[in-house]
Amino acid sequence: MVAERPPERAVTAAVLTAAGVAPPATALRVPDVRSALTALSDGTVDAALVYRSDARLAGDARLGLTRAQLDALLATEPDYTLEESFQWDRSELPWPTTDDEVDEVWRKNVKSDGLRLMLTGKTWTEAAETLKDRYERSYKRITQLTNDDVFEMYMNAVAHNIDPHSSYLSPRQSEEYRIQMSLSYDGIGASLQLEDDYVKVMNIIAGGPAQADGRLKEEDRITAVGEGTGELVDVIGWRLDDVVQKIRGPGGTRVRLQVRKKARNDA
Repeated sequence: MVAERPPERAVTAAVLTAAGVAPPATALRVPDVRSALTALSDGTVDAALVYRSDARLAGDARLGLTRAQLDALLATEPDYTLEESFQWDRSELPWPTTDDEVDEVWRKNVKSDGLRLMLTGKTWTEAAETLKDRYERSYKRITQLTNDDVFEMYMNAVAHNIDPHSSYLSPRQSEEYRIQMSLSYDGIGASLQLEDDYVKVMNIIAGGPAQADGRLKEEDRITAVGEGTGELVDVIGWRLDDVVQKIRGPGGTRVRLQVRKKARNDA
């Protein structure tokens, strides 16, 4: 069987797609899969590291430009009498090749998102506020990407081009997988979820430390974490996995949480 080698842009597109960023007009060039594997096997990961830096800078620049234009796009309700369409699933469409084409995709995307919100009964002003918050959260997720995150995307793009059933796990993801497979959970005994900038308690696990203590409740928001007798560290705006990592520890160790309690009507 002869396998066709993917073009050099395939890795670029795959990684940027995973990050939620379209390749910039001046396309970043990554060596083909065979060259990337050779570099990695030789211990020379310059291609991946240079790509990580360039892709992050290009993504930040593109998103920064979009944020600067966002207020203008949201200031005035789009003209929904125009006959135009927007294809939300662009997986089969070519990447935009110029900044003007990217701007046009964004314009139609904002118009489409606004229409869906207005169909639920919102005014344009209400829809614009919702969209602004939504896009700001998306921007924040991109800017919180770490070197390990981007390298994991790069390696998975390489691996999936060779075998769609193979995946690379970063050190943190590998540890999470080990914990899940061994059922050896060390933590406070609570399921957590990120909501806006807060880590919220979704439910308390029966038999865990949080249930035994009794003070932490569902829908409480964790605002700071202190390990042992150490200083409480503000975690508002942190990534969920970073907060979990700070809370988690070996059995028998102490962690202190500062929480914002949900207002409850006990009547």
